[in-house]
Amino acid sequence: MNDDDVSRRRNLSQKLSEKMDSGDWATSYEMAERQEKERAARIRKAIEEFQNRGKGS
Repeated sequence: MNDDDVSRRRNLSQKLSEKMDSGDWATSYEMAERQEKERAARIRKAIEEFQNRGKGS
C-alpha cells in the first residue's frame, strides 16, 4: 500500500466519522446502498441486452 492509498483511506475514515458524529451517516449509507443497487441493475440490463443482441442474428 503506497502513501496515496493510506492518505485516501485516512481521509475516507475521517469523513465517515464526521458523518457519524453528525448523525448523518444513516442517510449517507442508504444513499450509497441505493446507488449501488441502481448500478447493479444497469449492469444487469446491459448484459441482458448484449446477450439478446447475440440471439437475434
